[in-house]
Order: sequence, then structure tokens, then C-alpha cells
Amino acid sequence: MVVETDGSDLPITEDHVRHLCEDYLADRLDELEIAYVASALELCPDFRCTSSTVEEAVFRLAGPEINGKITREIVREIFGELG
Repeated sequence: MVVETDGSDLPITEDHVRHLCEDYLADRLDELEIAYVASALELCPDFRCTSSTVEEAVFRLAGPEINGKITREIVREIFGELG
């Protein structure tokens, strides 16, 4: 997926987070990697979640120390919530 932008406001959509979940579920990302990517999306001011659902999903993936260990069950749940 290619997103064109001037770099000042990169939208993070449900599709983006679904792809992260798919990569985790297909063992292309592990727990630390998905949390790292989600943390970057959450902390970098250049990224903007396009909905509260996306924002909540990124938060849940970015904070395993707050939200608990990332598991396949949790990622499947997040994936399902994204539609």
C-alpha cells in the first residue's frame, strides 16, 4: 500500500493496522516487533489515526506493559474490531 503525503500528516487507517495484525498472525512479526511499530505510530507526531477505532487498536498494540502481553487471541480480536 502506498500513501502519498507531504510528510506532515500521515494518515493511519484501518487497513494499515489490519496489515500489521496479518503480519503478526502470519509470523512475519513477533510480539516485540508489532509493539515497536505500533509505538512508533502512536508517538510520532507525523502520524494521525483516521478513527477512534484505529487509535484504540494502535494503543492496545503499542502498550503491552499497560494492556498486557500481546497474544494471537488479542491480535485476532483487534483485527475483527477493525472491520
